[in-house]
Amino acid sequence: LQQSLGVYAVVAEIASVRFDISRNEADNTDHKLVYKMGFESMSGQFVIVRAGFRDDEQAGQHFLTAGLGFNGPRLKVDYACEKNTRGTSGAVHSVDLRMPF
Repeated sequence: LQQSLGVYAVVAEIASVRFDISRNEADNTDHKLVYKMGFESMSGQFVIVRAGFRDDEQAGQHFLTAGLGFNGPRLKVDYACEKNTRGTSGAVHSVDLRMPF
């Protein structure tokens, strides 16, 4: 069981901001929260720039994220990098490819 609240706003049709706060009910007697925030901006006609963070008080993790996207008429490619700043492991990289047919 989880309770969440989120806000999403578009700024001048070239950028968007999202903020989420949630709380897990299971094994969370201290009522610790999870905060997430993301920013996305269209830079040019096809390029998307993304940045954000996620802070999980219950798990003791803090992630920074960054990404780039190509939003073409038929081909869409997204790259993202996520790093736990409180951990010793490396970053997680992901690439998504979308092509309708």
